[in-house]
Amino acid sequence: MNQNASLSAPPRRTRTIALLGLAVLVMASAVFVVRRPLMMAAPMCVAGRWHGCFDTFNGVVLMTLVALPPTALVVWALARRRRAAASRRRGGCRWPRWVWSTGRCRSCG
Repeated sequence: MNQNASLSAPPRRTRTIALLGLAVLVMASAVFVVRRPLMMAAPMCVAGRWHGCFDTFNGVVLMTLVALPPTALVVWALARRRRAAASRRRGGCRWPRWVWSTGRCRSCG
């Protein structure tokens, strides 16, 4: 039995969790600070009165923030699709070390 063995998570994983927690805390704080001004425009936007929604700064910011999650989801899906297509194209091609600098592989086309 190793007496020096550490039972804690690796430092990299711990750092990632801490940074993710900090990012969530910062986002929650930002939402708390701007919630009132943005919610002033929300009733007009929800009621379908787009004139009042897009004519104010608060309405424009609200609609931008509402559009960010679907946009991020679309970007993630397209990146995943592109990565999957690239791996299918390569198939069983083994990339030699020199390809990393030139970006071309003669044996795989």
